[in-house]
Amino acid sequence: MLRSILMAKLIFLIIYQGTGADEKPYEVQIQSFEPVNYKKGIFDPQTLRVTRKGRNQYVITGDFSLLINLGDDSSMVYEVLKKSDVSDDYTSLLKDSGNICKFTVTNTNFYPRFRSFTNFPEPDTCPFPKGNYTIKDFTLDENLFPDTAPNGAYLMKTVYTKDNQNLFGYNIALEVTRN
Repeated sequence: MLRSILMAKLIFLIIYQGTGADEKPYEVQIQSFEPVNYKKGIFDPQTLRVTRKGRNQYVITGDFSLLINLGDDSSMVYEVLKKSDVSDDYTSLLKDSGNICKFTVTNTNFYPRFRSFTNFPEPDTCPFPKGNYTIKDFTLDENLFPDTAPNGAYLMKTVYTKDNQNLFGYNIALEVTRN
């Protein structure tokens, strides 16, 4: 669940569902979506996937299992990096972290809409309970990514922690191409 929330939040930083006059002057292509397990027996991504549905339009669909509760002692750390045009080095563009329980309560723009495509608990549920979760065709879209977004390769990293130990996360590689 948390992986999906953060994945969607990070992708929100990059992806825009363009239509008509609002079409962005770039195209985003997700190259890979890779779950990362730092500790076994905590997260099982099962069928969770991101699928392209159109120009700058992606959906999250699938099932996953969270095998432990994540409460006030749990955080998520996310970072967006851009690959250098002349080397394989990445530069951090955005890095932030936050308490998982506070995120579900305070993020009133994203979580309520996202939750309507899932079987996630109410925003004030803490700890976030272990269990089996489903996301059904949640469309990712973004209005915050600027029209001046530069061409290039980007990497989005998300790590979920508990008691300051990395548990699981995911990496999303994507490419931005200007029209």
